[in-house]
Amino acid sequence: MSERHLRAVGADESGGAADEPFGGAEAPELALLTPQQRSELRRAKRAALWAGLILPLVVVVAATAVLLAWSGRLPDPVARHWSGDEPDGFSSQTANLLTYLGLGGGMAVLFGLIGLLGAGQSTQAVWSVMNRIMAAASLTIVTSIMVMAVLTARLQLDLSDARDAPDPGAAPGLSFAVGIALGVLAFFVQPRVRIDAPPGDEPPRLELGETERAVWTGEVRPTRVFGWAMFGTIAAMAAGGLSVWLAEGVGIALWIMLGALLLVVVLLTTHLWFRVRADRDGIEVRSLLGWPAFRAPIGDIARVEVREIAPFAEWGGWGTRWIPGRGVGIVMRTGEGLVVTRRDGRLLALTVDDAATAAALLSAALRRNGEEPSGDAAADDTHDTHDNTEERRS
Repeated sequence: MSERHLRAVGADESGGAADEPFGGAEAPELALLTPQQRSELRRAKRAALWAGLILPLVVVVAATAVLLAWSGRLPDPVARHWSGDEPDGFSSQTANLLTYLGLGGGMAVLFGLIGLLGAGQSTQAVWSVMNRIMAAASLTIVTSIMVMAVLTARLQLDLSDARDAPDPGAAPGLSFAVGIALGVLAFFVQPRVRIDAPPGDEPPRLELGETERAVWTGEVRPTRVFGWAMFGTIAAMAAGGLSVWLAEGVGIALWIMLGALLLVVVLLTTHLWFRVRADRDGIEVRSLLGWPAFRAPIGDIARVEVREIAPFAEWGGWGTRWIPGRGVGIVMRTGEGLVVTRRDGRLLALTVDDAATAAALLSAALRRNGEEPSGDAAADDTHDTHDNTEERRS
């Protein structure tokens, strides 16, 4: 029996977009959409713009105006934090105002733009419920922050010393409740529009001899820029732990810092870099540490396709994603990926280089298993192996 080994050629080797922060794909061309889809997408984006950016900024401006109007009646410094029923954190009125202005405005811009631009991260236009969620989350978070700023300031009106400020009581809960209420309303007011990427390309046909086996291996890995960002995060946390140790020695603060650093390292090493293997038995995706691992046996596969993947719009972000009823996405960048559809409709989506070869191998395994892949390519399709390294062993 002969065995064929197919190794994926990475984007760095083949001139791909691995150096782009998140794949670097251009915004979708409207020509890819039907007139009705273009109309629905414009309507959905307009609603998301209002819910996720304009209204949150209006809340920030309104709360800032209230704080400015009260400035003559507030002590300076003002109380910003309470421990129990007594204030224990203070700042000047100017610093307090700038803090809330920065938090509220920054969150509005961050979440609002993510919600708006999430659909523009692929060469195939996609708009999903995640865009509605992020726009609503923007209004929820910003409203909660700014209502809290107004309520805590109200407690200090006409006080000469902020240390006399009373217990904020229900102010935090009320702020959160108002934010949640407006966010839920914003979510349901937005139109229920979903525009999926069109079906991907069917894999080219890979012919195997009766006694020939084939194995394809590849990797799902973060882009270079994303990797450097993660390295910077770990380095900053390590530097913070070192500074705490130098300033205070071994104590609870140091253990908290070390615990947080360990947690981040474990999460990154188990959820950002995966090895992928496809053969006649199906496909297996396993992290560098061996866990977590995801498998799709060949008997459980209904369809294999290669298409553009938009991590945010389809999966709610980058990394290892699980959505109940939809499946698992291991998506580190925007761009070409392998999408395996199970018989129950759940997906296993991977942003992996040379996805076409993996898809062709799995389709060949399905045919050998006596099951023609759904919508498979014509029998006279050919398999182009110029981007692969092949070895034959007898």
